[in-house]
Amino acid sequence: MPRVVTPLNTKQIEALKPQEKAYTKADGNGLQLLIKPNGSKLWEFIYKSPTYPNKRRKTSFGTFPNTTLKTARNKRTEYITKIRNNIDPLDEKQEAKLLNPNYAIEPH
Repeated sequence: MPRVVTPLNTKQIEALKPQEKAYTKADGNGLQLLIKPNGSKLWEFIYKSPTYPNKRRKTSFGTFPNTTLKTARNKRTEYITKIRNNIDPLDEKQEAKLLNPNYAIEPH
């Protein structure tokens, strides 16, 4: 039975303290916050690739507070929609870079 994850809120995120080793706090549906020993907090999204069977992939959405909880959740929803349409978001990003040499990574 899948584990039920309680979604994070901004107060909880702000209260997270760095530890000796990096650790994560899950928000659900593949979105998690990586808290590094130096105190930085990075949004990560982990998913199963629709184009590579049995392959799990990870991408980041930026750091907290520059990327807010709401923004990270919206990005997760956008990526889940792409995955359901058999589009791997990381592959799509790489293709955009190859097709457009002036491609700039979108700001978070």
